[in-house]
Amino acid sequence: LPAGPIWGGLDYVHAAGRELEVGDAVTAVVLVVDAAKGDAAVTFSLREELYVGATLGADLSVRSGDFIERARVVRVDPAGVALEAGGEDDDGETAGPRGDTPAKHRLQMYAPVAQLADDRVSAGKGVARLFKVGDVKRCRVLGFSLIDRLAMVSLRPSVLSQPVLRYDEIRPGNRYEVTAKAFVDSGALLVELVRGVTGIIPELHLADARLRRPHEKFKPGTVLSVRAILVEPKRKYAVFSAKKSLVDDRLPPLVSWEQAAADGPKSKFTGVVRAVSPAPGLVVAFYADVRGFLPLAELGIPSL
Repeated sequence: LPAGPIWGGLDYVHAAGRELEVGDAVTAVVLVVDAAKGDAAVTFSLREELYVGATLGADLSVRSGDFIERARVVRVDPAGVALEAGGEDDDGETAGPRGDTPAKHRLQMYAPVAQLADDRVSAGKGVARLFKVGDVKRCRVLGFSLIDRLAMVSLRPSVLSQPVLRYDEIRPGNRYEVTAKAFVDSGALLVELVRGVTGIIPELHLADARLRRPHEKFKPGTVLSVRAILVEPKRKYAVFSAKKSLVDDRLPPLVSWEQAAADGPKSKFTGVVRAVSPAPGLVVAFYADVRGFLPLAELGIPSL
């Protein structure tokens, strides 16, 4: 950087909730230097965690795909809308912290113009015509800008109506509706949850009883109620079950070893027999690749 005074800008999300006046002396960190912009080449931040080594995004209390039921519009830009949740005016239906919360701890969000509506919204006057500061909106988290500590959100009805947007939003044990596409060579049924998110129903999970002619029952376009069994987001791989005994099961789904330990030895879960073990006993599969062993003595049948 050149010697002497350095001129730059400070975005509101990097003001750390402070009200500044002309002449205030502050400690800031340089975020961006763009020599092509001349006098406005430097972008600053007052956020302390950026210069003391704190973990970026540590206080973001939401995940991709989460809904924010009551988000307040705090700024209207030509290119989008800034929103906030978790302040003292909320009624407890937001995903962020609640109560009299300092501004720096509230959930800050931004919806770019392309995510404001399903119909095209023109930048500038189009945004200002649809949104006013103080409006309360429902939105959905799409992703994050960690350096800005912003959740990027969408207000589009078509996005809000989707059960999931990506593989990492599928929760083992949750119920979904999928559309049958085709059978694959292994005998599994390829299904689509939403556009771009597909999965399979293994032959074992097509029904409670083995089907002789599954192709006749599950024709392309058939809508099925299923439960997610396993998801591996990095592989874009999801497994579902159409077993009615699982889909309609009222017991809580067992999705982790920690859950089993916390619920205790008398808790009840529904699983699927995967194999007969020479131990002797049965190998039982639950959700999220959790498996257990059922000894022969615990089957409740007379000894053979």
